[in-house]
Amino acid sequence: MAVEVSGAGLQGMDKERLAKLWNAYEMQEKELVQIKSRIGEYETAIGEKDMMLRTLKDALTARDEEIRELEIKHSNLEKEFGAVEPKLEELQKTLNTEKVRFSRLYSLSEELEADLKEARAAIEKRDSWFKENIDILRGFSRALSAREKILDLGRKSKSSESKK
Repeated sequence: MAVEVSGAGLQGMDKERLAKLWNAYEMQEKELVQIKSRIGEYETAIGEKDMMLRTLKDALTARDEEIRELEIKHSNLEKEFGAVEPKLEELQKTLNTEKVRFSRLYSLSEELEADLKEARAAIEKRDSWFKENIDILRGFSRALSAREKILDLGRKSKSSESKK
């Protein structure tokens, strides 16, 4: 059974098919625009992430260099410490010896200070006694001088009598 379609029926079907095709084309065109838009967003995100990765790699490289430099410094400091450690121990021994000497010297200075205070006190007592007794000593000195004069006069008079 063959169905015959008339020319006007064919054109209606063709129009209907064309309308469906056109709708499908427009939908695919919209989907394509949306996909291109998402692709653009993804490319932007990928670019940002690539930039972040580069920044992080640069930061890691800088940190690694800094770590290497610090390790070198640490190694050098360990070598220096190894060289300085015996000197430090020697200085520590010297310091301990000097502390002992200083403590002895300090105790000696305290003893000398006590002796000095005693000597000053004795000098002050002597000076005080001397001030209290100076008049007596002067009087005694005068008395001795007077006695000496009397004795000299007596000697002179005896010697002048003996010459005669």
